[in-house]
Amino acid sequence: MNRNTIAEELVSKFSKHRCREFTDVVNDASKGLFVILKLIKNSEAEVVAGDIATSLNISTARVAVALKTLESKKLIKTYKSNEDARKKVVMLTEQGNVELKEWDNKLVGLATNFLEKLTDDEVNQLVNIINKVM
Repeated sequence: MNRNTIAEELVSKFSKHRCREFTDVVNDASKGLFVILKLIKNSEAEVVAGDIATSLNISTARVAVALKTLESKKLIKTYKSNEDARKKVVMLTEQGNVELKEWDNKLVGLATNFLEKLTDDEVNQLVNIINKVM
């Protein structure tokens, strides 16, 4: 079994999937927007750009671009840290919380649609495989 060939087939099948909603969610997620919003939402402490860069293992420049995009969409707001005026703290806006919930719902809906094509045994096998490789 040539795993590279199988991987190519899987990528091809996902690429050919013409679901506009899936494409939109993946495109936004691939820019790091979804992941950054999730990180901010799930943080128990103040979040600054450097924290995001470290957590996601990406450059601060890339984080700055993503934060600018999120701020222009009114999904986050920034303010100066009380502890260090050089740092900007990032927080979700109400609209950011709404958008994050919508992204979550879209992804869960898409996953549900894929899983509905499988038997219960196949779903269990898939979950076991994903748990093994993740």
